[in-house]
Amino acid sequence: ADGERNILLNVSARLSFIFAIKYEDERGEKRTMYQTGELDLLRSQRNILDGTVWTIRHIVDETSPLFGMNFSEYPGNSIYRFELAIQGTQKATGASVFSHEMYELQDILIGHAFVDQVTWNDETRVRVSDYNLMHETEPFPVWYPRTSVESGV
Repeated sequence: ADGERNILLNVSARLSFIFAIKYEDERGEKRTMYQTGELDLLRSQRNILDGTVWTIRHIVDETSPLFGMNFSEYPGNSIYRFELAIQGTQKATGASVFSHEMYELQDILIGHAFVDQVTWNDETRVRVSDYNLMHETEPFPVWYPRTSVESGV
């Protein structure tokens, strides 16, 4: 579960995005300020991570800072990176384990879902995770929830 086939306990995940705010200072010089926004995860903690697949998901609904954004126009085009931080405790040693990954906008696929990496063999009654499929996606319909204005609420 930590890349070394060790079981992790008390695992937590945080997902944030980094965006740039361009402005002109009082001397007329162009400057850039960088900010970070946090994204709520559907499930940010696992008691145990034992080699099974954990898909980290953020729901883009009315409560999401990404709701209604188009990455080709402001303010969506000011986002340039997503960062995922994972923290847990290695079961065998009790050592803390940290992992940090950065994803650029070109890494984000809208309208895609990961293919199923986990299969169940009915004969042997064994769950198999195929890590060769870890980065494979397939087209998936995008669902946009209706806002309270659209639904008349």
